[in-house]
Amino acid sequence: MSRRSEQLRFARSLRDAGATPPATARQLRDRFGVRALAAMRLAHGWSQADAATEWTRRWPEAPRTFKNFSSWENWPGPTGHAPSLDVIDRLSRLYRCAAHDLLADLPDHGPGADGPGDVEALAWQVGNLELPELTRAVAHWAELVPERERRAWLLKLSTAAAAAAPVQVDGVPVSALTPVYEARSAQDRLTGIWLSRYQYVSTTRGPIQRHHHVTVFENSENQVGISSIEHSNDSPVQLDLVRDRQVLTGTWTEFTAVDGHYRGARYHGAIQLVVDPTGRSARGRWVGYDRAGDVDSGPWELTLLTTGSGPGAVREHARPAAPPNSGDAPGKGPSPGER
Repeated sequence: MSRRSEQLRFARSLRDAGATPPATARQLRDRFGVRALAAMRLAHGWSQADAATEWTRRWPEAPRTFKNFSSWENWPGPTGHAPSLDVIDRLSRLYRCAAHDLLADLPDHGPGADGPGDVEALAWQVGNLELPELTRAVAHWAELVPERERRAWLLKLSTAAAAAAPVQVDGVPVSALTPVYEARSAQDRLTGIWLSRYQYVSTTRGPIQRHHHVTVFENSENQVGISSIEHSNDSPVQLDLVRDRQVLTGTWTEFTAVDGHYRGARYHGAIQLVVDPTGRSARGRWVGYDRAGDVDSGPWELTLLTTGSGPGAVREHARPAAPPNSGDAPGKGPSPGER
């Protein structure tokens, strides 16, 4: 798969999850280093020719070609041409975004994101807004987060806020940021990077096993979120689970490869796993429907690879998870939807 195809596939997965164009463009900039103008176009799934066609349809008195878009997107590089304010205004309307979203890769000479202005604004909001207003402000921010990750992010943020609040025990201050997860034994921690494997039976190829490197996050309310790491499999999976002691119960969703046999079809179902007493593996079964509308099931297994889940660990596992000759067909492999 070419890098551009990968970018378009990634953008489509975010759009399907409900992400706005600016949020999708930010992800493209962060993940692929795409310039702001190009990222906003890719967020809509358009080629430069597509964007030029849409521009000309809207403003036939000022037609543009793909060469114009190429020149704008190469700016501020030496081969690019700076778009005028009128062009920026029309592009923001074309892409349904703010003008500053198109200029995001220019240097910011004002206070940084952690500067006094932002800190003071946050303090004012917390101190002056009533809870319903503050909730609406947080909800507005959350709309910028991909829908599949939104709940996990908000729960993680609320847990961090509670941990940061200083308390007193018998009049003695207790340090803020008391490690929430350290209160659990090492056997009980699920947060980290795991190898995910599930199996189903294809009517044409027999047993098929699929492999993913996944990030696992468990919050203080026993909710467990599991997501595929990019590049570990072309059909990412998402699991939303609730933990009751050693039992994980919830749902799974698979987003099949856009350029694969299933053309980006989405399959989903239920799952239950039992965590090993060591806390380093979990085994269970999935249940879901197939292409014929029948309900099938099969085994699903998780194996802990590392308890670290930071950017470095994620980058290390951003590679194919399937071992050679595993039956996990790369590129355009099957999914639980095929039987």
